[in-house]
Amino acid sequence: MIYELKKIFSGFLAKLSVILLIVLVFAFSVFAFSTYEAGDGTYKGKAGFNYEAGLEEKYEGEIDSHLIETFIDSIDLDGGKDKALVSVYTKFPSLSTTILNAYQPLQGGNAKALENLLETGGSDFYDRNVINIKSMLDERLNTTMSEKEKAMVIERASKIDKPYEFEYFGEWNLLYDVFSVIILISFIIIIFQISSIYSVEAENSMEILLRSLGGNQVRKIIYRKIAATFVLVTSEVLIVSIIFTLVSFYYTGLRGFNAPVQLFYFNSIYDYSFGQTYILIILGFLLGSLAIAMMTFLINRFVKRSFQAFILGLAALLLPKLLGFIMVNNNIFLKILRSMPVNLIQIGEILKSLYLGLFGNLQIFSIYLLSIFIIALTSLALIFKERKL
Repeated sequence: MIYELKKIFSGFLAKLSVILLIVLVFAFSVFAFSTYEAGDGTYKGKAGFNYEAGLEEKYEGEIDSHLIETFIDSIDLDGGKDKALVSVYTKFPSLSTTILNAYQPLQGGNAKALENLLETGGSDFYDRNVINIKSMLDERLNTTMSEKEKAMVIERASKIDKPYEFEYFGEWNLLYDVFSVIILISFIIIIFQISSIYSVEAENSMEILLRSLGGNQVRKIIYRKIAATFVLVTSEVLIVSIIFTLVSFYYTGLRGFNAPVQLFYFNSIYDYSFGQTYILIILGFLLGSLAIAMMTFLINRFVKRSFQAFILGLAALLLPKLLGFIMVNNNIFLKILRSMPVNLIQIGEILKSLYLGLFGNLQIFSIYLLSIFIIALTSLALIFKERKL
């Protein structure tokens, strides 16, 4: 395995990729959090987060009728709704997000959310996530979700623990956004590193020697390459996660770690805290990295050229995102799929129903299940494929 790792990093660019990954993660993290501004730009970085947290310290605790009434009483409509919105977001940056997100309509923005809040007086705050989810299911997802799945989503939303424990959480959404970019950067670099793991022998005139070995010996080499891939990817994911965590928590602290994600993602159906969600993201990062690495490994075995494997690995990473965007935003594309001799949309619904029947509504774990399936499938394909190096 050590020998296979050495072969991966035998080239200058492979060594440089590790340094580049560490530098990019550190630099991007520092830049993202150090440039955060609060108080009309008066406070930046760590001081900005501390300033905003200080505004809401006295409101921390359960979100009850008294807290909502205090928020409503702070709204000054003399200058109009737009000015009132600016004012409350300035005075209560996180609390305003939580309460107004609850009343956010599908159309109309924050001004309409403020109007809805004032009409009800906040009396239905804890029913709003179920109401919002029903609206989304009916108006946005009615063509892609079965009635069974809708019912399961609503049931889960109605069982979220209440009341919510409020704490300033302004940093968490930024943390998730920055980490998502870092994960994408990591995927690309991992694809580059693994794109030569199989072809390194062919590109260094060692293929003839390896062809002379028996099938069992070739499989042993594959075992070592798979082990090297797992060690490399796991190590880099841990390094990236540790660097990002240390940098981000230096600027933000651990505020809101145990606060429910509903404080920001009000229509979430999962009863997790911001910290638990962060841990789940890291786990998904690891499994996703291993899956994309093993896919690249398998591609490299067939094409036997590093550059082609890198390009195809990128395509495997990015095309599903592009396809998902097209399907959501292009009705013509959906009509074409439905007009095929084999209705791909209907097949997708059948598979989704089977998935729900077996596992229930566990969408947040779909990436884990899919990644594990890809890792297992590609590993077996590499081990049992009779084709030699």
